[in-house]
Amino acid sequence: MPGLGRLLETEARANPALHYLLPVGRSWQSVAAPYLGLVGLIFCFFPPLGLLLGAGAIALGIWAFARAREGGHGRGRAVVALVTGAAAIALSFFTMLALLSR
Repeated sequence: MPGLGRLLETEARANPALHYLLPVGRSWQSVAAPYLGLVGLIFCFFPPLGLLLGAGAIALGIWAFARAREGGHGRGRAVVALVTGAAAIALSFFTMLALLSR
């Protein structure tokens, strides 16, 4: 359906509650980055995966900030991505240290 995106964007503008639920008007980077950070936090007890996902969240978060500066939305999601990505890296690093010190 080619008009589905336009319909969702029109509905989201008309209904403020729907605007917060649906990620319309945001770049894909700002939508995907926080999810990478959250999954990185979940997998921080498996350090290689937590480090990789955390780094991906930070990279997409920076990219999302650049896209938001060009005139889009998604700055808040980019901040969440940077925080969760950094936390995933830190926790993965500490988990790796704990596993190696045994």
